[in-house]
Amino acid sequence: MRNPFKIAFQIALCCAYFSAQSQMQEQLNQFNHGRLEKNKQLMVTLGSWSAVNLVSGGLGSLSLDATSQHFHQMNALWNTVNFSLAASGLIRYRKDKSAIFSLSETISEQHKTEKIFLVNSAIDISYIGAGAFLNYQSGLGGANASIQKGFGNSLIVQGAFLLIFDVAAFYIHKKNRLKNLEPIVQSIGL
Repeated sequence: MRNPFKIAFQIALCCAYFSAQSQMQEQLNQFNHGRLEKNKQLMVTLGSWSAVNLVSGGLGSLSLDATSQHFHQMNALWNTVNFSLAASGLIRYRKDKSAIFSLSETISEQHKTEKIFLVNSAIDISYIGAGAFLNYQSGLGGANASIQKGFGNSLIVQGAFLLIFDVAAFYIHKKNRLKNLEPIVQSIGL
């Protein structure tokens, strides 16, 4: 005959396990909601920057000064890509906001997001360097000096914005992970 205390203990243990799992999933849902909202806000920021540059670039390309014309043309061209990235990020937000992420999926998405912004930061430095090189080349004169100067200045401005944006985004996500995800992961060990 089975021991009723042993059966009651096993049932209580199962209930405690499922309660802990449910609580952890709720914490993960809250974390992921916050993570996705941060991404949404970042994509709105990038999209806004892009929209301003598309409009000002279009208007500025009508300038009579050749260097200014090329500066604004490059800003408009550059920000078609930024606008596309922001739009795809917002589309992904709409898709992911109702998703349920497991712990491993949450950790994977978090690390992927941080890595993307960190790698982008390094690439942004190369944009600034390319702009500085074009500026240097324009100083040597030649038929393309105004193009080089305008495009170079644009690359420096766009690269600087993206560097600030990507570094800030990396630290926003890292801070969120340390404050809100790490305690969940550590509680599993307990």
